[in-house]
Amino acid sequence: LTQDLELQHDGAILSFGADSDVKLTHVADTGLLLNAAMVVQFRDSAINIGSPADGDLDINADDEIELNSTLIDINGDVEISGTAAITGIATFTDDIIIGDGKTIGSASDVDAITIASNGQLTLTQQLNGTIADFSGDITGSTLNADGDTAAGDNAAIGYTAAEGLILTGQ
Repeated sequence: LTQDLELQHDGAILSFGADSDVKLTHVADTGLLLNAAMVVQFRDSAINIGSPADGDLDINADDEIELNSTLIDINGDVEISGTAAITGIATFTDDIIIGDGKTIGSASDVDAITIASNGQLTLTQQLNGTIADFSGDITGSTLNADGDTAAGDNAAIGYTAAEGLILTGQ
């Protein structure tokens, strides 16, 4: 064959192998169809694209699959069985749910926050901020108040070095 190969009819089939087990079929006005669970391989057998079952598409590589675009749009659930390393900002438009008893943390403190199955929150570090609003009992061995903690009903717990613990209000 020294010129172009043209199969000029819809549904043309190219068969490969001694028993024609691999077939590439032209699908009119659509593209090409690879038969059964065959795969298209790149470089070696570990790097391939195929469909092992109806409705499934596998993209396999023994090292890395790289997708490059300004936007990659995934429609459907995503299941990650390894570690997800995100180097940019992760924006969520719905709830973030972690497994019972699992932790949230940083690189230097991987278990800074733990959420139990009953919703109990455990912090391994000091809670810092200007306002904390709790609706329930606060228990602990020490309560350190370093300023006015007045509530809307004029009740307050405070502390000064000169006066010590101050309880005011109703």
